[in-house]
Amino acid sequence: MLATIYILGWCLGGMSLSMMAPAFFALATGEDKHAMAFLNSSVALFFLAGGLIFALHQEKLVIGRKQQFLIVPGVWFLLPLGAAIPLFLTGTADNFSEAYFEAVSGFTTTGATLIENLSDIPSSVILWRAELQWLGGLTTILTLSFLLGRLMGMELFGRDTRSVILANTGSSLDLEKTVATILPLYLGLTILCCVLLLISGIPAFDALCLSLSTLSTGGFMPREGPISLYGSPLAELTLTIFMFFAAVSIIWVKALVELNKNILARTREPLWIAITILVLGLIFSASILMESGNTGFSTFVHIVTLEVASAASLVTTTGFVFENTDQFSVPYLLLLVIALIGGGRYSTAGGIKFNRVLIMFDLSKRELQKLLYPHGTHPVRYGNEERDEYVRRSIWSIFTITILFLVATLLILSYLGVPLNAALMASVSSFSNFGPAYEMARLDAGDSFLALAEMGPGVHIVLCVAMIAGRVETLVVLGLFNLTIWRKS
Repeated sequence: MLATIYILGWCLGGMSLSMMAPAFFALATGEDKHAMAFLNSSVALFFLAGGLIFALHQEKLVIGRKQQFLIVPGVWFLLPLGAAIPLFLTGTADNFSEAYFEAVSGFTTTGATLIENLSDIPSSVILWRAELQWLGGLTTILTLSFLLGRLMGMELFGRDTRSVILANTGSSLDLEKTVATILPLYLGLTILCCVLLLISGIPAFDALCLSLSTLSTGGFMPREGPISLYGSPLAELTLTIFMFFAAVSIIWVKALVELNKNILARTREPLWIAITILVLGLIFSASILMESGNTGFSTFVHIVTLEVASAASLVTTTGFVFENTDQFSVPYLLLLVIALIGGGRYSTAGGIKFNRVLIMFDLSKRELQKLLYPHGTHPVRYGNEERDEYVRRSIWSIFTITILFLVATLLILSYLGVPLNAALMASVSSFSNFGPAYEMARLDAGDSFLALAEMGPGVHIVLCVAMIAGRVETLVVLGLFNLTIWRKS
């Protein structure tokens, strides 16, 4: 228990220091009142974190299985509480429950929001929302690599994790190695994305916020309106490329940077994600072109790039709106399926994950082959790597638990008065950390969907739990209630 408190203390300390950026920005832009809100929140969290760290720094702390099961949900429930304080003090939210919803949505990179007009929100708060998403994306990858990989078995994620994930004993030194491996990649991609957006003509503040949201696949916008209002096809292309990088495994990105041909050749997931983006983009483009009739070459190219960018925003669970909603809408069922599948493993994207869906397809194919050829040998492979029975059982377990969790969330939301179609989309979009999917469905459906801001605090709390469960992984949620684990840990 002491190790859990110690780690959470360091996390709160990091959260307090991260508030200094919007505080200084608010001072620089003349938002003195909002600067004090961030400074006061930062100081309060800093003293709380410092007290926890100082009290336990001389203890011999080991992160065992029990501590892992406590740290993961503790991080995702506790840190948004701290992040919500400045949102409440600045008046961004009417009450603390709304501020907590906004903080959870940002930190889990879901991108759902109760804010109805961004033009009324101070720039420092917009920066804080974008920064919060970026921190949540980093926490997602670190949680998956340092804790969840070993907690549920490295083989569940693949043997290639050993080339990136260095932690294996649960010590603070291993955590430092994991951070030192992942942070440069994540930060480097963010800086590169921001620089390219600046080159493409995006204003500096917007470029910073967009790059933070892009690499976290968060989807918070720095201003009202779609991306197309910037009038920069180069910016749309840049966002498409970096949304793809954010939605594929950090292992694959590292292999690409190091030109590790072995891992690149064996990994199918990025290829399938890219194919899905291109196919959806071409389908959307064909639909727009048929409605608009004859167009010039430059207009044709821009439509294609815009629709591919819109498809990337959907597949990666980022949720950026690239064009006006009266020109672009996604069928409800397609949006539901895309949200449920999500992006890649070891990425900031949400959903069940592409690799799990691909392996389930391979499993289904194997079972069909066994019916046709009962005495044959039918191994399940992912790329060039054969998967053992443990991996197959784990993936089916995760899928089954996910469906059961979504059904439970759907029933609770329906009980709280949310219409069935809206409840289903709200459940899936929250669990898949793809909050803008609900708003896309609502704008297409009309009055049958309530806006998130119009829902009661009970619904907001349920959706917060769903967003956190999507980040924590359902097996960890079950582990918290497994008495056997607590007896043996």
